[in-house]
Order: sequence, then C-alpha cells, then structure tokens
Amino acid sequence: MPKNNLPAYVIVELLMRLEQYHQRIGHYKDHHVHDVEVTVKTTGGAIRFPRSLIMQQFESPEQVTEHALLQTMASFKPSGRFAANGESSQQNDAMK
Repeated sequence: MPKNNLPAYVIVELLMRLEQYHQRIGHYKDHHVHDVEVTVKTTGGAIRFPRSLIMQQFESPEQVTEHALLQTMASFKPSGRFAANGESSQQNDAMK
C-alpha cells in the first residue's frame, strides 16, 4: 500500500485513542508503510501499527477492540527525552 493511499487521518484517530493509555505518545509526524505494518513517528516517539488495524479503523472504527489497542501500544518506543526519565517504561509496565 503506497503511503499516498493510506489515509493519515486514520492514523491520527488511532493515536488519539491510544492517548488514553499513554499520554506522552505524542502527535503524528510521519509514517512509513512496510509489508504488514506501518511505523508511525510521533512527537513522543515511534509506534508500529498492523496495517489491518489501520484499515479496520478506517472501515469500522467501532470494531477496534481495547485489546488490539493495548497490543499496539506495547510497540511504542518513546523518544530520548521521555525514555531518559524512566516514566515511559514505568507506564508500559503498568499496562502489562
């Protein structure tokens, strides 16, 4: 799926939904499409979304489960400014 065909606003919607689990996830900056996932750069770090989750958010957002969001949140890697103070790893441990 070319980057141009992927609706960026759907990624932004998913980031907004994920903010309830990790407020420092940040705002959308850019994304890169891979075979089965999309790497999204945010102001707070980077996160990997399965392409299937992005398409589900696009087609039937009400069917995106909390479980799917939490699984995706586990891939979040905070940028250096947040990782250095340890808050991100503590919050990620709390989600497990």
